[in-house]
Amino acid sequence: MHIFFPKVVKGKKDYKPEGWPDDYIENARYSLEKIKRDLKTGKAKLMKILDKLTPQNLAQEMDWFPGMKPKKAHLMLDISEIYRHEGQIPAIPGDEKRIQGT
Repeated sequence: MHIFFPKVVKGKKDYKPEGWPDDYIENARYSLEKIKRDLKTGKAKLMKILDKLTPQNLAQEMDWFPGMKPKKAHLMLDISEIYRHEGQIPAIPGDEKRIQGT
């Protein structure tokens, strides 16, 4: 939500928010609370981004990872990825407890 949607909307495959760490996904030092905050702020950003899109903007053709398609197709792929992974999010508290041995 912080990176993929803005990448598609901006049409910049290498976009990364200012200050966003390169190792965010691979770094296990982030607490569950930080991850939850990031999810909450990411959702708020995403909703603002989606509210600003116009039909003309969504129809814009762009060459992205799965090839040349309208921007709306690439956004739908990203949305489906978020929903797919959303089912994995409830496992995070259990994983953290197992890591801590509690």
